[in-house]
Amino acid sequence: MPISHDAVASFFQKFAASSNSKDTPAEISHFADVFVAAGPSGNVIVKVEDFAKVLPKRRQLLEASGLVHTSLKSFDVTASTDRHVVVNNTWEMDFKTQTHGPVTIPV
Repeated sequence: MPISHDAVASFFQKFAASSNSKDTPAEISHFADVFVAAGPSGNVIVKVEDFAKVLPKRRQLLEASGLVHTSLKSFDVTASTDRHVVVNNTWEMDFKTQTHGPVTIPV
């Protein structure tokens, strides 16, 4: 049975909340021990323990750049099985900078 749209929505709501909480253990709790990260440049296999090591550094870099909040704006389930789901999603990152003031960047 395919994974339901509601299950995907619930996952992303929880993931977005933990991403904004600055709680690394909560954030990585959404990932398997090994997962595939996919993007326009291709795919990469990631160990969650390695991911956990870079999250605080990533957060510091983004906050130093003025990141205030990240929010999920849309998602579309394009394929689903009983074990896997492919989701195209759009996030917005809200920054507040001294030079440009408030800036929202879609990612």
